Amino acid sequence: MAKDKKNKRKKRMPKGYWNDPKNVDNTFDALVETLRRVPTVEEIPSGALNTILKEKYNPAVRTYNGYLRHYGFNTGCKMPQWDQKTIDNAFDDLVETMRRVPTAREMLEKSPGALQVIRKGKYLPNIKTYGDYLKHWGFK
Repeated sequence: MAKDKKNKRKKRMPKGYWNDPKNVDNTFDALVETLRRVPTVEEIPSGALNTILKEKYNPAVRTYNGYLRHYGFNTGCKMPQWDQKTIDNAFDDLVETMRRVPTAREMLEKSPGALQVIRKGKYLPNIKTYGDYLKHWGFK
């Protein structure tokens, strides 16, 4: 006989509930009080997390770690500031280590932030793909 599974339905919030930053903060506070620690990203309700990730909470806060820092917690996570020089250095380090041009997947695994900056056109406005970046440096 199959085991009985408890039918736990997640409580649905009214439409637009998570668009209010106060609701995100109140939910976070309740979780901290219940858990007696900072909740992991998996423990945050998906609606609250989506509000943070889609920059609806605050345009300057785009990640859960960013939310924690904004809220006053020290995450211990130092994110590199990606600019042309740091992207080029990361690429050069990979070429030197691998002794060949890394694939986009390898670049994504080793320096995801660098590839994200390239894809957003923030490396140079006319460079929006890894292929464009390689062409820019004469590799393709």
